[in-house]
Amino acid sequence: MRLRRVVGLVGATALIGTGAFVPGPVAAQTASNDAAAAGTSGGPAGATVSIVVTGDAPLDQAQVDLATGGVGRIRRTVPALGATVVDVPASSSARALHRLDAVHGVDSATPDHTVKAFDITPNDPAWSYQDSLRSVHAPAAWSTSTGSSSVVIAMVDSGVNEAADLAGRVLPGHDFVNNDNDPTDDAGHGTDAALVAAAAGNDAAGAAGMCWSCKILPVKVLDSDGTGAMSDVAAGIVWAVDHGADVINLSLGGTYDDPVVADALAYAHRADIVVVASAGNDGTAERNYPAAVPGVLSVTGSTTDTRTLYSWAQRGPTWVDVAAPGCNYVVDDEGLYRFCGTSSAAPLVAGLAGLLRSVRPSASREMVMSAIDTSADFPPTTGLVGYGIIDAARAVAAIPTIAPGPVPLPPDVTPPTVSLEVGDGYYQGVGTVHVTSADDQSVAVAEVFVDGQQVATIAAPASSQAITFDTTGFGDGTHEVVADVNDAAGHRVASAPATIRIDNVNPVGILTSPSWGAKVSGSFVARVYVTDPSGIMGTFLVANDQVVGGFIGAGWGQATVPVTRTGLVRVVAITVDNAGHISGTNSAVIAGSVPKRRSRR
Repeated sequence: MRLRRVVGLVGATALIGTGAFVPGPVAAQTASNDAAAAGTSGGPAGATVSIVVTGDAPLDQAQVDLATGGVGRIRRTVPALGATVVDVPASSSARALHRLDAVHGVDSATPDHTVKAFDITPNDPAWSYQDSLRSVHAPAAWSTSTGSSSVVIAMVDSGVNEAADLAGRVLPGHDFVNNDNDPTDDAGHGTDAALVAAAAGNDAAGAAGMCWSCKILPVKVLDSDGTGAMSDVAAGIVWAVDHGADVINLSLGGTYDDPVVADALAYAHRADIVVVASAGNDGTAERNYPAAVPGVLSVTGSTTDTRTLYSWAQRGPTWVDVAAPGCNYVVDDEGLYRFCGTSSAAPLVAGLAGLLRSVRPSASREMVMSAIDTSADFPPTTGLVGYGIIDAARAVAAIPTIAPGPVPLPPDVTPPTVSLEVGDGYYQGVGTVHVTSADDQSVAVAEVFVDGQQVATIAAPASSQAITFDTTGFGDGTHEVVADVNDAAGHRVASAPATIRIDNVNPVGILTSPSWGAKVSGSFVARVYVTDPSGIMGTFLVANDQVVGGFIGAGWGQATVPVTRTGLVRVVAITVDNAGHISGTNSAVIAGSVPKRRSRR
């Protein structure tokens, strides 16, 4: 049975990748031709022809002017070869060629012929459909290598059938679904992934894969419905490592980061295996696993014409490494088939990894990943994937020069984010703000500004951090506070402004009445003036240690205080500002008396 749409992987995980055959005309491939040889008169107005003149020494401009009637211009000289490259109008090229050849000391004057790369164009019948491989410059890569039979790509999938384009290159595998050694593909998914990676090219049959000579190691972990257990996936990864895989392709996944699979991936990494996984087909930034596991080369799908991501392709520069064509043509036992999804994009990259290990067998997995990542063409996927769209030709050209070491971080094109929170209430002495920041790589510096004045700088701050500063340089009251963060690429982002309330000064109060030493009888008026930049919460009048009155707010306040006993009365006001700071006013001692009552006769 041929599974054309697969759903689900046991444990709320989903097999990633769907396909559909799309018939219809395909634009014919066109090949560029060499320009017509220079040296013939005529040509479009404004066209120029380059003539290479060699001899004892390069010509100077005066010699060129004399020979060409003033129409020739020196474009370049190569002194070590005694060569001069002269540009002349096409209409004068024949005469100029003859005259330059006759200059004293000149050995030859010839047209500057063109050269081109010797790309390999396969003769497979389906090649005219395979725009996806042309879009990533696979033909130029094949001029260096079409793969090695010593490189093994393991397909941990639904099994692999030996299609004609894989004849003689499918190794004995294992079936973890039925617990036997017959990894027959009853879903079709694994076979198509294997064809994308390694279909034989230039054999006048079928279609071309990325690595024509690489061998395929089939590991069946998905059943005919495209579902399977995570434990089988983990066991399949370990089996592939133990049976000689150089590259492992995982065109499957789900949202659960299974610890057993993570352990199996770590086992593969320790064995220096390049592991490639499809990122998912939800069209969101939600992470899928195993693609999002660190150390796995995570692949999403781009179109082959606009090079933008398909709407269904997963994205996220912090966990998706590269994009590759998401729809690839294969020829399997049912004929020509358009296999679409990140399940198709991933094996294209796995095939490229096999190609790189063919070119440089000693390359470590980190070196292979570096060659693929750093040679990727970034636009128009900027901010959507870590490195860009794969370029097979550039990756093959880069692999001989890649030095051992960790995989370089992707270009940092995404500015960081930052938010700022300030607690309620007033701050005295030390102010505290909470800065939350994030970046696709890391935040280098966080800075805090109060009223435009920098008050704190933290290098490599935590994602959420309390930052303190000295408030004593600011007056009491409300102030604007802003946090700035910078990443290593120089992106600078400021938070939305917030307010912080500072109160370092105690309130001030003056008791103006009664005056010291006054003699009062019956009652007296206590009058107070209180002030504070943060505002006054309240003021209490105290007579002989007893609260006898009060008022709220700043400014003038007064109260009439009864004299309850004859003798000295000490009067003071206690004021509290809105920050809770307490001050006492000056005091006054007065002589109080209680009027005598007249006896009634």
